[in-house]
Amino acid sequence: MARVLTVLFCVTSRDWGGTEKWALEAARSLSGRGHGAMALWSHERVLRQVEARGLPARRVWLPGDVNPISFASLAGALRAERPDVLVLTKQREHWVGGLTARLAGRPLGAPWSRWASSRARPWSWRSGDSRG
Repeated sequence: MARVLTVLFCVTSRDWGGTEKWALEAARSLSGRGHGAMALWSHERVLRQVEARGLPARRVWLPGDVNPISFASLAGALRAERPDVLVLTKQREHWVGGLTARLAGRPLGAPWSRWASSRARPWSWRSGDSRG
């Protein structure tokens, strides 16, 4: 029998869009296959979409890139849920989630992003340099 995973999807955008839809559809698909899937949300607009899909949800607060409140909020979710995988979908989540997951010893999944594609110039997206 295949191993059952617990997967947390960070969906902390203010607005509903393609990335958020992808994350929740992936969570729903995994849940339908018997895995545990949960959405971590920050804004009510996304929570409505999570609830419409019948997924479990937990609020996390990520007010900025590197913010102690962000680390504490996400660390609390990781301690409580003990996921096998944490899937991050936004730049802000990569900073906070990557460090928090590493410190908590939890595996991390990060879909392709501009950040990952600009390893030669990793700070270019931060400076607004579109050549990165």
